[in-house]
Amino acid sequence: MKTTNKRTPYVIRSIAAVVVVVLSAQISLAGSATWLSSPQDSAWENPNNWTAGGPPNGPSDIATFAQSSQRHVDISTSKEVNGFVFTSNSNSFGFSILGSQLIISGTGMTNNSSALQTFVAGDAGQIIFNNTATAEAATLVAYGGDYGFTSGGILFNGTSTGGTARVKVFRGYPSNAPNGYLDISGHQSGVTIGSIEGDGIVGLGGNTLTVGTNNINTAFSGAILNNGPGGGSVAKIGSGILTLQNNYCIADTVGLILVNGSIINLNFAGSPDTIASLVVNSVRQPPGVYGSMTSGAPYPLPEFAGPGTVHVLANPAERIRQHQYARLCADGRQCDDRRVHYSRGTGNYSGHRS
Repeated sequence: MKTTNKRTPYVIRSIAAVVVVVLSAQISLAGSATWLSSPQDSAWENPNNWTAGGPPNGPSDIATFAQSSQRHVDISTSKEVNGFVFTSNSNSFGFSILGSQLIISGTGMTNNSSALQTFVAGDAGQIIFNNTATAEAATLVAYGGDYGFTSGGILFNGTSTGGTARVKVFRGYPSNAPNGYLDISGHQSGVTIGSIEGDGIVGLGGNTLTVGTNNINTAFSGAILNNGPGGGSVAKIGSGILTLQNNYCIADTVGLILVNGSIINLNFAGSPDTIASLVVNSVRQPPGVYGSMTSGAPYPLPEFAGPGTVHVLANPAERIRQHQYARLCADGRQCDDRRVHYSRGTGNYSGHRS
């Protein structure tokens, strides 16, 4: 007599389900890998573009890049890696982070070549350095939004470091579109980077941003905000010249720190840029108007160049107190008196500076 095992279909379906789960787990737990010399396309997410184990996506994963015919890499879904390694013969690569997050949470960037490595964030994309990750000598770019697209951002959190990174932030278009931004409000103390340029937004969160370790000349016409409690500052070091092109580049709740031989060019006309404090060679300067030796300012300093001036407030503590709750927050509260708003939850600065 022939018998039929009614459990067979269920067993087969159960095995199939297990296979799907295992395969899904293998995909989600992809490990360290090297970008191929002849990838199938530009997508980070495509395992066919990597050696076995890729694509990297985990806090212990290392993404390695050498020579390749595909030198532009698109990251369209959020990824986390321990770090990037560019070999001694590596090409110059460009990475686009659009609508997603690239979280670098371990060693950060290790570039063993002389080739330029560029990371670009836009359309709500974010480049995030966590823990002790370093940006080393990378070029980091955050574009503003336009016509319904949100802005990109660069964030340094924890004790991460900026090395000699060249940071570029750009405003959105039209004028009420969200601006590209650098945000160090989540850092434990302060961040040093190679340089800052563009016309976007820098949020200090009460920390100090030190610029100039790559010793290149750059120009900035955006706004640097103290979007947190206490007094954030900008410190200029290195031999490169930082040119500030507007009299609202430094918010009136932000201090300025200068050292001998490191120049800020105040390349604007009209009223002074009002700042919270001024420290030169570790000496705090009294309230007043400062500028270059040829600016006509009552207090000329060799650390300044150009026709513009800065006005150091007599009572910055009161101004800071008025803004101490103007943090980077999701409800879009006013960041400072220049009406620049930021939503940390969506990675979106908006508004315009006046």
